[in-house]
Amino acid sequence: MKTTTNKTRHIVTLTTGQYDHLYNIMCSQDEIVDYLNESDWFDRQTFDNLFDNICAAKETYLPWKNL
Repeated sequence: MKTTTNKTRHIVTLTTGQYDHLYNIMCSQDEIVDYLNESDWFDRQTFDNLFDNICAAKETYLPWKNL
């Protein structure tokens, strides 16, 4: 598992549909947490913080760049 400092930030680009799927998955977190609690590496606080950040996400319109 990769660890970083609290100062590190990651930006993930999602379509609206992808965000909706992620949000819906995280909303069924009781089932997910029950499963993950069996893992040695699972940290409930990190998971809760992830869910909080997903709920606090803001839409941003970035210019499209063709590669």
